[in-house]
Amino acid sequence: MKPANSVAATFLLAACTLETPLDETDSGSSGLQETDSWLGDESSSPDDGEDPSEPGASGAECDVFEQDCPGEQKCVPYSSDGDQTWNGLRCSPLPVEPRQLGEPCVAPEGPVAGVDDCDVGLICWGVPAAETQGVCTSLCEGAAAAGVCPEETVCAVYNSGALPICLSSCNPLGNGCDDGQLCIPQGGAGGRFVCAVDASPNTGGYGDPCLAFNKCDAGLFCASAAAVPGCTESAGCCSRICDLGEDDPDQTCDDDAQVCVPFFETSPAPGYESVGGCSAA
Repeated sequence: MKPANSVAATFLLAACTLETPLDETDSGSSGLQETDSWLGDESSSPDDGEDPSEPGASGAECDVFEQDCPGEQKCVPYSSDGDQTWNGLRCSPLPVEPRQLGEPCVAPEGPVAGVDDCDVGLICWGVPAAETQGVCTSLCEGAAAAGVCPEETVCAVYNSGALPICLSSCNPLGNGCDDGQLCIPQGGAGGRFVCAVDASPNTGGYGDPCLAFNKCDAGLFCASAAAVPGCTESAGCCSRICDLGEDDPDQTCDDDAQVCVPFFETSPAPGYESVGGCSAA
């Protein structure tokens, strides 16, 4: 039995963002990371020194919570520099007959252009990089510090606040996400996990570099470099989720130098008390 360890989730988690999935033939990659949390591609860094609680801190012309765009427009996340990362907020024209929550939608210029046929407060979500079709999904309402979402979803704030989105909650010990999705840490200060698209079809095993939360395979998470023996990537590497309720949870870890520690430092949401992460002792 390995010695107990008090490493907290703030130590376990890498500084990650959230990315859209790239076409597997693309030479790039995609994933989820957090400064507080982040969705974007590996060509961009979440560690930009901005306040992650400020929505769209890297480039905002509107407030997604206030929906303060003039005329027939809506405030939506988008990529301000052409990569696969939502890193800003823009005013985008509303279609004549906007699609509603849960309806199929089209993002004609791709998933991060900020142009789609969903109504105000919605985003065309789950659109592969090489395609245009997705589902209208709610953006968080209320305020950045206390986002409000439709029933059965929770507010996950990624990418320095530029992507406050409502996603289904899940438990990494049982998953519960749809095929092609991963159960990843909730963005912002949330103490849950949420379902997000798997953005690493060819990598994401234990010890692999991860520049974003959805870059690790199911059952793993993007941990800080210090938590994974041999990890030399400043952005972090993938490590194993473990169950603190097991007789010897340390045995789940991939490296003998790791122990299973509580994933959440304090007050995990109900149902997450047994969720742990493997971290270097």
